[in-house]
Amino acid sequence: MKDMQIVPPFLKNGDTVAIVSPSGVVEPGPVESATDLIRKWGLNVIHGQSILAVAGTFAGTDEQRISDLQKAVNNPMVKAIICTRGGYGLSRIIDRIDFSPLAASPKWIVGYSDITVMHLWVSALYGIATIHGEMPLNYRNPEKSARSVTSVRDLLFGRETTYEWEGHITRPASARGIVTGGNLALMYSLSGTIGRPDTDGKVLFIEDTGEYYYSVDRMLHSLRLSGMISNLAALLVGDFGDLRDSTVPFGKSVKEIVDDVTADFDYPVYHGFPAGHCPDNVAFFLGREALLSADGTMLRMEYP
Repeated sequence: MKDMQIVPPFLKNGDTVAIVSPSGVVEPGPVESATDLIRKWGLNVIHGQSILAVAGTFAGTDEQRISDLQKAVNNPMVKAIICTRGGYGLSRIIDRIDFSPLAASPKWIVGYSDITVMHLWVSALYGIATIHGEMPLNYRNPEKSARSVTSVRDLLFGRETTYEWEGHITRPASARGIVTGGNLALMYSLSGTIGRPDTDGKVLFIEDTGEYYYSVDRMLHSLRLSGMISNLAALLVGDFGDLRDSTVPFGKSVKEIVDDVTADFDYPVYHGFPAGHCPDNVAFFLGREALLSADGTMLRMEYP
């Protein structure tokens, strides 16, 4: 990841966004309701041609998904690319997308989970900031908090955003650094590729869902062995939900796993950040500098 990040222009009324499906298959209902909502934000919406296509678990064939994403990247009228959902699929096609038009005309990319692949790839190649946030699949999901969606809108329009949450801090200290990271399993899968993030001096965010406890431990130790968590400004731990245990219980919570893996380092670890596969999934910038602080169990992240 480049130290000097490019922040795309914030949106204004009348701008155009593209909704695409680069990963898992999605039903028409969520796409239609999300489109209506985004239009109420004052934006124009265009859809990828194959946004509702089905090819097994994927939203269309690799070629269809590549075509839709490439057209959105190339279109100078598109100011933001919003991904309908995660799932799986971007790792199959990410190296076949030409993101070079973003260097001359940067635009926002919005999503999380499988979209971590695109966040890290675009950051590594072109140093462009992106938005880790909720996707149209869940815009009308009653189990999601209102700010899961409104925070996406606020960041797209450049509205000042500060988050405070009740959590736990290991080695209390304030921290400042460019935020990188995303889904732990996807970061792990990018090891040895150009999408592997440069984490030195950065605030590394991690989240995941549905993994085994031992698998979380293994992936974090892999990051430790590769040096990815050796020189952080801070570690920001998001939601780890629906975790599974082995027949023989692993015996540690995610907090205990994280604190054990990072015990030899002196940076602060902020636990409980409300982002990831959780009901209150707040949107935040990847590739922008953030300030982290704590007052007892009240933790805070803001942008300078």
